[in-house]
Amino acid sequence: MYQYLLILNLFLSFTLSLLLNNTLCASDELITNISAPELKYLMSKTKIVVINSMSSIEFDRQHIPGSINIPLINMSSSKQLPKDKDTPLAFYCMKDR
Repeated sequence: MYQYLLILNLFLSFTLSLLLNNTLCASDELITNISAPELKYLMSKTKIVVINSMSSIEFDRQHIPGSINIPLINMSSSKQLPKDKDTPLAFYCMKDR
């Protein structure tokens, strides 16, 4: 399953920042691509929130256990995002879309 994941791609980060703040708020040093093993480690050792940005149909078919589903179209109005702005987030979607 992990072979299809693209972790925290730049396009998604840029789009999210525009949706949430209407400005590009994340600097390049805050955006990091990580591998599936790195994400698994972070999930076991930190309070990282893993967000699947695909549709709910795609999420129901395949997702990382412990991740939450917030489709990109609903990102700006979602109540599932953590209130603590220092909470690390990992976004993923299907590769090559």
